[in-house]
Amino acid sequence: MTMTSAELPGSTARSTGLARFAGPSLLALVLVLGATNVATVLSASFHDLVFEIVQRALQVAGAGVAEDVTRKSLKRIAEARTVKATATLTDENRALKSRNQALSTLKADIDARHAKALAEVATLKDQGAKAGEEIERLTAGHAKAQAELGRIKGVRAAESTSAKEMATSVRARIGKGIARSYAAIPAEAVPYIGIGVTLSVAALDLHDACQTMKEINELMKLLGQGEENADFCGMKTPTVPEVLSRMKTEWKGSVERVAKEARAVSVKVTAPEARLPSAAEARSVICPVVSRVHWIAC
Repeated sequence: MTMTSAELPGSTARSTGLARFAGPSLLALVLVLGATNVATVLSASFHDLVFEIVQRALQVAGAGVAEDVTRKSLKRIAEARTVKATATLTDENRALKSRNQALSTLKADIDARHAKALAEVATLKDQGAKAGEEIERLTAGHAKAQAELGRIKGVRAAESTSAKEMATSVRARIGKGIARSYAAIPAEAVPYIGIGVTLSVAALDLHDACQTMKEINELMKLLGQGEENADFCGMKTPTVPEVLSRMKTEWKGSVERVAKEARAVSVKVTAPEARLPSAAEARSVICPVVSRVHWIAC
């Protein structure tokens, strides 16, 4: 059961007395707080002292009244601002800590990447130095190779000139030998006299062959292939008496050998026949030369 103010003993008289006291007191306290607000600008400690006195005095009028009066005071406002600012700073500090941690992580990552980049740069510099050395070595080698190539070209040019000169000399010698052999054919067909002509042609052919072999050996040496042994250059041409002596037993074998070699070549060469000439054939050779000789009947 709830009791009303009329049922409480002395409650009405107490309330009336407090109301009577509260009016002038509140007015005085408001004036004092206004003055203290001005004094706060000059002395915060003075304001705190006055605020404490007023707050205790207002407790007489009740906690609610004291709270209403002091709530708008500079101290309470400052306290509220301080609480708010503290909360804001706390949040900002927490955000800054989080950001600082993220920045620290980022810095560590950047430092690691930087260290890795420095290592890669050092590696690239080392590789670049080695590549430079290799380029210098290759350049020197190329220059040396170019010089050697120039030398070889000079040698080859000289060798080509020598080879050309040798080929020209051999060609001229061969042409001369062939012309000589063809020119000697009529004389070689003459009995007895032909033996001397044949021997002279054979001696000249041997001389030309030795000269040709000498030039060939010079060419072989230029090519670094050594020399060929021209052992036939030591051969001696037989004399006319020696030929006449060998004719009796070797004429047929000589003819057969020449005929065999003539048949072995790829071009068509007339091969001689290994037989004695008939009387008519002998006269056809002898008579044009010795027709005025009395002991030959032509």
